[in-house]
Amino acid sequence: MPELRARRRRPSFRLVAVSATVALLLGLSLAGVAYAQDYRGRDGDSGRSTHRHPTGFVPIGGDQIGRGSAGRGWGDRGHPGRDQVRRDQTDRDQTDRDRADPGQPDPGQPDPDPTDSQQIEPLDPNVKLQPPDPPDSLVPGTPCTKTTHACVSLGQKRSWLFKKDPDSGETVIDHGPVPVNIGGPGKETPLGDFKVEWKDKNHKSSEYFVPHGCVEGSPGCEGAPMNWAVFFAEGGIAFHEGTLAIRSSGCVRLSAKDAEFYYTALQIGDKVEIRN
Repeated sequence: MPELRARRRRPSFRLVAVSATVALLLGLSLAGVAYAQDYRGRDGDSGRSTHRHPTGFVPIGGDQIGRGSAGRGWGDRGHPGRDQVRRDQTDRDQTDRDRADPGQPDPGQPDPDPTDSQQIEPLDPNVKLQPPDPPDSLVPGTPCTKTTHACVSLGQKRSWLFKKDPDSGETVIDHGPVPVNIGGPGKETPLGDFKVEWKDKNHKSSEYFVPHGCVEGSPGCEGAPMNWAVFFAEGGIAFHEGTLAIRSSGCVRLSAKDAEFYYTALQIGDKVEIRN
């Protein structure tokens, strides 16, 4: 009898082990089904779901609407919803287009300053903007530039004085043309640009004396007069009063009236241009 009882107990242990195994497998299967239903409810694959996510989001038609935030997918959990996925794909497409066409401006950058590459148009279409004259442009009717004060043409034996017009600011002729006489062969009046160095109203020459041919220091012999002298070049070259009938020794001779005008108008440092 004891042997029979022992044999009957052995199948019961096996049955318990098998039952436990089956129960475990069944539990795992049910858990997997529940997880799958929960996942489909989150992703919207199963249509509407009333499953409540632990964060407080309720899936509605596949898109997640969070408390206090609209259209944010899975809210702050870092799982993008469909709208976010579409926005990400749109950004990637735009980046690809920008790389394919690098010449397109960045929409996030401000428009370039139009003054960097083009001239600003006047507001009034009837107004024509004129560029300023270059500083080396000539005064009309003369061989000299607008930056000078006194002009001499050796070829024409003419001279002019210039000034700035107070209204327009343009350089205009203030006096002239007036006749002049200049240096002869071997004692030519120098060409070039000069500046007024000094002036002497009643200057006497230290090189030439009158009467002509007299000896310096002899009674009645004195330096040749150079009234209204305006010196502008080395060697004693100046504008001054003198006869226009004969050549000078390099100076620019003027009539008495014109010489006085030049003496009054020209100041120390004023520019003088001598041209052919």
